Amino acid sequence: MRQAVRLTCLSVALVGAFFCPAAASGVASHFDADNEGWQVVDYPFRSQAIGARTMSPLAFDGAEGLPAGSVRVGDVFGETGIAAPAAFLGDMSAYYGGSLAWDILIRYSDGVTYPALVLSGATMSLYWDAPAPVLGAWTHVSAPLVESGWKVGGTQVDATRTDMLAVLESLSGIYIYTEWRTGPDDTSVDNIVLTSGTTSAATPPAPQPSLVAFPNPFNPHCTLRFELPAAGPARLAVFDVAGRLVRVLAEADLAAGPAAFPWDGRDDQGNNVGSGTYLARLEAGGAVIVTPLQLVR
Repeated sequence: MRQAVRLTCLSVALVGAFFCPAAASGVASHFDADNEGWQVVDYPFRSQAIGARTMSPLAFDGAEGLPAGSVRVGDVFGETGIAAPAAFLGDMSAYYGGSLAWDILIRYSDGVTYPALVLSGATMSLYWDAPAPVLGAWTHVSAPLVESGWKVGGTQVDATRTDMLAVLESLSGIYIYTEWRTGPDDTSVDNIVLTSGTTSAATPPAPQPSLVAFPNPFNPHCTLRFELPAAGPARLAVFDVAGRLVRVLAEADLAAGPAAFPWDGRDDQGNNVGSGTYLARLEAGGAVIVTPLQLVR
């Protein structure tokens, strides 16, 4: 049911599935007995998503989950997701610096990047792009509740700290994406956990390097641009989705400020690599940023 989608490069964190109990300072839905108030939603995608959304009841699945007990949804709307109940909404500014995490099992996939999470506030929304979860296996996804990696709804503009705080202070909607292919979908979700963090909303976090790619998708050339808040060693490399090194683009001491390095779709031996998703990894200033790249030959 999905229309054609433009991909956006953003930092992501997807790791192997595991069961994560709620922290003491958090809100959680583990779906042990029912759907806990979560609903199927006409997903806001990358729009501003302000106001009411079309919703319908969400099925509880007592057999599937980590452990057994989860919610399950098919291809209900043109873009389908699930929406949080009131316990996850309201003034959530105390969760700045924390995370929203969930376990997801997708049974069909196009294998490309979509906006995995949307947060709506009183006057704006923010979205967080992520590559498709692993097909046919539970995947643990964790979205950071700081501005890095988020975009302003209806745009491709990077969110600021002010934007993230404004949304969390009047959080009116949390939407998790469940439709990962064009055509019928079948997705299970479990262990949705909102956890507070150690970063104070009153104290700006230390600046982190940024990493974007343009164009993306590309054939066969793209440019990886980043900005270092301070001078120091930096390493920029491309990996395949299995974690194998494809190409080292830069490994040197760099000055603070903007830098750009091209990638021509070749590996370290000068061979053309095939179409597919690759991961650009920047290590600098004690931070690691990973950005998905979509090569289309």
